[in-house]
Amino acid sequence: MNTHLCLATGNGLFTFERDGDDWREIAAGLSGRNVTSVIAREGVILAGTTDGVFRSDDLGRTWREASAGLTIRHVRWMA
Repeated sequence: MNTHLCLATGNGLFTFERDGDDWREIAAGLSGRNVTSVIAREGVILAGTTDGVFRSDDLGRTWREASAGLTIRHVRWMA
């Protein structure tokens, strides 16, 4: 059963954690950025935005840019 949910929006990315039958927000990041896609695995979140790729190693609490090598920074999808 999944215990975390990442929600990409036009104004950042929100991370939620399952709390019984409910979900509670545990992090909000990348405020003001248009997040177009998100992929998460083993506590690492990669967020594609119209400004490149960002990485969080702590379930969305902090972010760092991870766009090295991209020639086009507008990311539409991630897999």
